[in-house]
Amino acid sequence: MTLKFYKDFNTIGDLELLKGIPILCNIDAVEDTFLIAILSTILRKKHFDNVKLLHHLVDSLSEKLYGTINNSSYNFVYPLINRVASYLIEHLTDKNYIILNSSYLDIAQFLGTTYKHLNRTLKEMESKSIIKCGDKKIYILDINKLRELSKNIYVKPL
Repeated sequence: MTLKFYKDFNTIGDLELLKGIPILCNIDAVEDTFLIAILSTILRKKHFDNVKLLHHLVDSLSEKLYGTINNSSYNFVYPLINRVASYLIEHLTDKNYIILNSSYLDIAQFLGTTYKHLNRTLKEMESKSIIKCGDKKIYILDINKLRELSKNIYVKPL
């Protein structure tokens, strides 16, 4: 199940590091990615008294908690068409299309819905000439309608 799409630089494993527990999840890179790995044993032994590191970990965890709480509430409050539009806006680049690096099933799970409901919503948006679904791409036909539908509900990525 996909719970989060990260962008930019992010700390991963902060909860496991602080709690001293085994890794709880898997991570799949859906585009080119750089990884900096530091053994948790080294961090615990040599850097756990570093206030800046601990502050960074607290910030990282609080951002993740904030994003999770907001997205959970958005999934209850906003109809799927608004959530899909916002998801597309969030993943939009300078091109007129979005490359789908995740499956529709992963996207549906992320948006708190089923694959079938997501598919119906995408077809509805196609019928309104807002988007066009292609092979692993979604073309944006009317960016203004898409922005209007998005209601800026995913301002912060999870």
